[in-house]
Amino acid sequence: MNNATTHKRKPTSSLLLLSMSPGAQAQQAFRIEPRNLTVRMGATAVLKCEVLRASGTVQWVKDGLLLGPQRSLPGFPRYSMIGKRGQYHLRIENAQLEDDTFYECQAGQSDTSEGIISNAVWLDVLIPPSNPYFTMDMAAYWVAGESYRVTCVAPDAKPEAEVILFCCCCCHFTLENPGKMFLALFCLYFYIWFLCYRVTALSSDNGRLLACHAKNAALSKPVVTTVTMNVYYPPDAPFIVNLDRDEVRAGRMLMLECVSGSGNPLAALRWSKNGEIVSTTWEADEFARKSRSVLKMVITPADNQAELSCESFNAVSLSPLSITRKLDVFFDPEELTLSGSLEAIEGQEVVLSCLAASSNPPVDIRWWLGYKELNNTGDNGGMTTVSNVTHRFSREDNGLMLNCEAFNKGTRFSKIKAAKISVYYPPQKVWLDAPAQDVPLNAGTKVTLICHSTGGNPTPTLTWLKVILCRKFWGIGESACCSMSLIPVLEWKGSGPRTQKAEQTHSKDKSGAVTVNSTLLLNLTSQHHKQNVICQAYNPVLEEGANTYYQLNVLRNNLHHYWLEDGSLEIRNATRRDAGLYTIKCENEEGVSQTAITLDVLYACDVTAEKDPVFVNLGGTADLICVADANPIISDMFSWKWLGEEEVEMGEETQEDESGLLTIRNVTRAHAGLYQCTANNGIGLSGSVNVQLVVQFKPELQKGPQWRKVASRGDGSTTAELVCRAEGIPRIDFSWEKKGVLLDLANPRSETEKTVREGSFHTSTLRVVNVSAVMDYAVFSCYARNSLGEDKVDIQLVSTNHPDPPSMFRHVSSTHDSVTLEWIPGFNGGLQQKFRIRYQWDQSVSFQYVDVFPPDATTFTVTGLQPVTVYNFSINALNAIGESDYADNNAVLTITTMCQFGVTRIQISINYSHLSVNETLNSVFVLHICYRQTDQDPMRTRHLRTHRVSLYC
Repeated sequence: MNNATTHKRKPTSSLLLLSMSPGAQAQQAFRIEPRNLTVRMGATAVLKCEVLRASGTVQWVKDGLLLGPQRSLPGFPRYSMIGKRGQYHLRIENAQLEDDTFYECQAGQSDTSEGIISNAVWLDVLIPPSNPYFTMDMAAYWVAGESYRVTCVAPDAKPEAEVILFCCCCCHFTLENPGKMFLALFCLYFYIWFLCYRVTALSSDNGRLLACHAKNAALSKPVVTTVTMNVYYPPDAPFIVNLDRDEVRAGRMLMLECVSGSGNPLAALRWSKNGEIVSTTWEADEFARKSRSVLKMVITPADNQAELSCESFNAVSLSPLSITRKLDVFFDPEELTLSGSLEAIEGQEVVLSCLAASSNPPVDIRWWLGYKELNNTGDNGGMTTVSNVTHRFSREDNGLMLNCEAFNKGTRFSKIKAAKISVYYPPQKVWLDAPAQDVPLNAGTKVTLICHSTGGNPTPTLTWLKVILCRKFWGIGESACCSMSLIPVLEWKGSGPRTQKAEQTHSKDKSGAVTVNSTLLLNLTSQHHKQNVICQAYNPVLEEGANTYYQLNVLRNNLHHYWLEDGSLEIRNATRRDAGLYTIKCENEEGVSQTAITLDVLYACDVTAEKDPVFVNLGGTADLICVADANPIISDMFSWKWLGEEEVEMGEETQEDESGLLTIRNVTRAHAGLYQCTANNGIGLSGSVNVQLVVQFKPELQKGPQWRKVASRGDGSTTAELVCRAEGIPRIDFSWEKKGVLLDLANPRSETEKTVREGSFHTSTLRVVNVSAVMDYAVFSCYARNSLGEDKVDIQLVSTNHPDPPSMFRHVSSTHDSVTLEWIPGFNGGLQQKFRIRYQWDQSVSFQYVDVFPPDATTFTVTGLQPVTVYNFSINALNAIGESDYADNNAVLTITTMCQFGVTRIQISINYSHLSVNETLNSVFVLHICYRQTDQDPMRTRHLRTHRVSLYC
């Protein structure tokens, strides 16, 4: 741009100068003529003008406008003429841009002199630039390695400001027009200048000041605006502390720390074992510029060869950085198993096996029998170890302990499996204490026989055998080992009709005992029912007998009505169809007689619903009716029951004859569901029936944050689905508007609609194909209608972006070491989102973070907290583009954990080594002691109390 002075035009006089007569005297003349003047805006400018022999009217002209002859210059409050006699200096106070123009000093003609006009002079008002500013959002973060256009604007400057972008130790700025590095590039308005740079962000720039300097002739020092550069860059690879060796022993508590330095934002850390995430809690130390995550892990044998990984990542990581350690867990076998027979016959060679369950490293197995070590016959190494031993047992080994010892070189621990050996060998001697064989014994005499045995394993079992010797009886000329018993006589007797003749057979066993079988055949009639048949056995020699009987159960045809012998009518299994009037007619030689009997059959209730389902509008009155088929019909025989889970207020129950009514007034949606009607008339079991109550109501659309926005790329390559979900009965119909114009879904062009109905829920999905940012980024309106009313929700189709913050962040429950939180998700920005909880102890200077898992959960329990401690919690959402603000306008949820019961001892240690002998130590310890107070009265509630105790040292 040219210098401002090039715009000045040549002034012209506004006075007409009249010629004087040749003999005029005392011509006016300028002693001091005004000169060009430069002042800073706001300063006082004085344009000097002094006239000799002034006889005409002296006044100033501003840009062709006469200011007036008065020295106070009315109408121009900042202007005045000052000076002594003959001096007409123009004083301009608080010079402004409007004063920047040309001026003339004029002395008008008089009777004695011609008028005179000074040279036109220019008052140049200099304006210093206002504080420069950056046109881009400098609060937004940059990504290291990316280039950004930075524009610095210096407004309100005259002449043009020299604009310089400055960053200490930065060498990666490029002026977009290198030929004019320190000149203004463009003039937006008359006095606004800006400078454009292309900046490549480096990780080292994070936290540095980026300064914009603006200066012109009105300033001795430049005005400066600075911003702090917020450059995002990936974190360093993590490393694991407290795991010096990969070998660890089972049962040990590992407290591993994963550390990742640098990065902006600081790294998020997560632990995984064999690819499965086990912890997403970490702590960010802004002062030390590192993140750390502590994993407490009790090592078990199942962790052997497990791959333990820690990953670090942040919002700009292309992929997580990780470190993986494979655990080599030393563990002893869970058990030892002895197999093979632990019982052997003397002299028998037995093979025994000792199996050691899985261990690391494999164990060494040794065998011991008593105090003697046996030699192994085999050893199979590996995670499972088997050792075999072969031994020939003698009776001296009986009762000794056989030990299988497994020694683990890794854990330096032995495990022993012991078993007692039993060796079988025969008794050494057997003999009898009995009367001499040649001593005769009389029948009926008691004889004591004693059998002795010594030695043997197991303890011998003594068995007595009676050997019958066959001898020739004296006086009988034959030999016999036994005698024949007399055959008994069997006889049948009956309490009913006479029995028929029976057939008998007999048989003899090895001992000579005789068994007699008798078979009786009967032609059964109904008269035999319930009659006893007796079988009697009699020995005529002993004159003794025995008997038994059998009661006959004669089955008859399954008839319903039976005539009895006495003329009675028996109705079995009577039903309600048997009820009615029965006529009985009797006839003999004397004549005929008859009578009538009414049979009243009482039966239990059979219940049906008069109408199912029952429909009622919201707020109306519902009548549920059930009808009972029963005899008798009694009062108060009906009862109603609600079968839903939540309690509702039941209506009025009434009865009209065989009908039971439940009347519900002012019906709400909570009343919808199944009701059970039960009837009981005191006969048999109760009868029941279920009745469905359907409450009809106008549509209610879901309108949460996640339902009001849909995101999709606007490059014409994607399809967006706008989902509108309503609940209502009866059937709901949907319609859609775009920018207030009804969409003709019958003749779709770029939008199609599909409706799905599931019970009272109805879902309409509008598909927008080939989404265009220009045509389709708009507000779509979904209308849901049925016969009872309508509802509307506006859904905005936008570009994919970072998620909206969650809302309704609240405290659910607490324990001594955990807090459970709940929230409502916001709009996900069109991408999968996850949630991150930030918390800190109220005395801590750093925050801890934990990623919610699974990512779509809306409740989460933060663990590992300290008892009776105040914590501050916040939550936000993240997706692939960025993260949201914290929930509820960055609100903080303050929660105090509960007491831990069962603490019986508190130990306090103080290090006095830093104190000199002349110092006085005054220390106060505050302990929170928790206990339960239980009253003797079991009906009173237990109280939880916390005492604050101060201990002074």
